[in-house]
Amino acid sequence: MEAKNLFNLEGHKWKVMRSKLSPTFTSGKIKLMTPLMEEVSQNLQKNLTDLSMSGRAVEMKELSSRFTVDVIGSCAFGINCNSIDNPNSELKVMGKKLIHMDAWRAIKAFIIMFLPEIGIKLRLAFINEELTNFFRRLVKDVMELRKKTKEIRKDFIQLLIELKEKGSVSVDTTEDEKEIKQQNGFALPPQDESQTLTHDDLTAQAVVFFLAGFETSSTLISFSCLELATNPDVQRKLQDDIDRALSNHNGKLTYDALKEMKYLDAVIQESLRKYPPAGNVMRVCTKNYIIPGTNVQIEEGTPVIIPTFSIQNDPKYFPNPEAYDPDRFLEENALHKYQYLHMPFGEGPRQCIGNRFALVQSKMGLASIFSKFEVTLAKETKYPPVIDPRQFVLAVEGGVWVHVKARSEE
Repeated sequence: MEAKNLFNLEGHKWKVMRSKLSPTFTSGKIKLMTPLMEEVSQNLQKNLTDLSMSGRAVEMKELSSRFTVDVIGSCAFGINCNSIDNPNSELKVMGKKLIHMDAWRAIKAFIIMFLPEIGIKLRLAFINEELTNFFRRLVKDVMELRKKTKEIRKDFIQLLIELKEKGSVSVDTTEDEKEIKQQNGFALPPQDESQTLTHDDLTAQAVVFFLAGFETSSTLISFSCLELATNPDVQRKLQDDIDRALSNHNGKLTYDALKEMKYLDAVIQESLRKYPPAGNVMRVCTKNYIIPGTNVQIEEGTPVIIPTFSIQNDPKYFPNPEAYDPDRFLEENALHKYQYLHMPFGEGPRQCIGNRFALVQSKMGLASIFSKFEVTLAKETKYPPVIDPRQFVLAVEGGVWVHVKARSEE
């Protein structure tokens, strides 16, 4: 099943699968999922209210992970995990196993990515049989229940059902079609409806959805909380931005309300710049290339590691990079200005297909926190943070511990 995952497909097979999946990750489809995210955010606020009254510190990476698992459970699989109240929920436990990195798993990942022929001969798999069987069963059970009850939800599993039955997912608007072409670098080809997808094909893509929304978003939310707690002026500016947008939408965290939060966008982009969840981007050279100004040639087929963390924290490209300054992303066309320098989700056709979902989910999480609460650092948190070298995704040694306090009504 792992070989059918979009991350691992290559050439024509990758292009076909990317074309089939792209309509499921458009802004239009994600907008339909936003009410499901908002339901989870209400539970997050309730949990934080209890914490604020108790005076206990909370570790934001752990709480953010529980929030993102609940969002994915609802938006991807149509299930209520309630990980926010029950951190030992099955999907949360399996999610942790999916992204956990020990020494042997790191070695396997290296061989699979950079020595694939050896990986095939040794039958190495990054996702073990326990995880594979769990996601197979989850997708199968949900699909069978939908078929039996005829329930239709605006979630990812419903889009997979459409993909299986019709061979493609409908593109709702011209804007979505343009969005797909811009991200992929190619227009959607005519769908080959004779090419049926197996259960493993569908399950593999459900794992892609899980990976796209789980650790990246919880990492982004927790690092944002770290910096906002350290920079109270930035935090107040963000709260004003959130308050303005909510006042235009009856206090509801809707998709359109989130879209109006321009300073929140800048906060998120600055957090992604300073702390990209994946410190490197992996690519393969597609044709011989001589590095300008040198005699060094990268040969076709050579694996290449692009050090995004280093580039995004280089003063040559981002003045005063150690400063947390969301204003740098308020400039007109800032993302275009920093293209190929600021690339937390990668760049080009193989950039993360779920980046829009991850961003909207993170905006929902941060807006739900800072619309109701003030956040300050707890004594357990070190600043500047020490990055944990043992983790696959960027993480802080010792965690991000904060205190939350209900905002005063003004």
